[in-house]
Formats: sequence, structure tokens, C-alpha cells
Amino acid sequence: MTTLTKDALKKHMEARYKMKLAQLECDFKDKIDEVCDPVLDEMIQFRVIENKADKFAEEVGNAVSRFNFTSTNLGLAHTVTYLNKTSNMGISLKNEIKRTINYSVKNPDKKFVADNNEIYELQMKAVAETKSILQSIADLKILKSEIERIIVSQSSAKKAVAVLTELGVDVGEIAPEAMLPAIVKLSVDVNLIN
Repeated sequence: MTTLTKDALKKHMEARYKMKLAQLECDFKDKIDEVCDPVLDEMIQFRVIENKADKFAEEVGNAVSRFNFTSTNLGLAHTVTYLNKTSNMGISLKNEIKRTINYSVKNPDKKFVADNNEIYELQMKAVAETKSILQSIADLKILKSEIERIIVSQSSAKKAVAVLTELGVDVGEIAPEAMLPAIVKLSVDVNLIN
């Protein structure tokens, strides 16, 4: 049996932190999608325009393909390629709006005010709907630093595990069985990392 080191314990807890943070980030993205997609789908109705652009691109492509263009006529070929890309305009616009809302929700100190009232209302709804997830992310970051301080402050990994276990942190299968009294308190809910 190998001896548990503080470094190994720290890496183990860091891995658990990263896994939980990734899950919370995914929950955040899902919530943004849930809030924004129905409104943006209704607001951004590019499908009719995209269908016309697709048909136009197809007709131009067919006309171009009837002739044997050499490399000197690349401009026309590029135009056809560009026209074929217009079919994703609605999706691109929707994703750009969601990226902007995502950024503004995560960075409230950066003052983004949408010119469009519907987008502004959507932004405010996203702020309200994601508040608990963002608070969990902030608490998880605090918990990570507190756990790291506990590990660093103990004289051995075994003692650090004992303190963390006493505080309610599930250190998983890495933990030795020794139990020592807790000497510190955590300021946020330990279940964020469990």
C-alpha cells in the first residue's frame, strides 16, 4: 500500500473540483439555452430568407457549373461558396446573441445594455434564471481554496483527510481510515464538491 501524500490529495480534490465545475458550467449553458432559445426562435425567423438564399445559391451554382471556368474566374466561384453559407445566418445570429447574453450574465460588472427591448428582457430573465448556478460556481471556488488551505496547513495527508472528513467533505476512495478532530470550519456548503 502506498502512502498518501498531500500533493496526491490536493490533485484528487482538484480533479473533483474540475469535474463539478464542468457540470455547473454545463448546467449554466443549458439554462441559457432553455431561457433564450424559444424567444430567439420566435424573434429570428430567418428560415424563409435562408430558403430563398439556398434556392438562389443553387441556381447560380447550376449556371456556373454549365461553363468551364478557369482559375481566372475564381470570384464567381467564391460568390457561389459564400451564397451557400447564408443558410446558417439565423443560427449564427441566435448563437451570437446567446454568447453576448452569456457573457453579460457571467460578467455583470461589464455594462452591456441591449439596444433591443426584447433582448434586454431576455438578458434580465437569464440573469434571474442563472443566479443560483452562478452562486454555486462562486461557492465552489471558495470551497476549493478553503480545502487547499486545509490540505496545506496540515502536517500530513492523513491529518488533512481526517479534518476534511470531519468537516463533511467526501474525499472518496483515496482517504485513509484515521479520524482526528476538526479544527476549522468551511464557509460554504460542502455538498457542492460531494
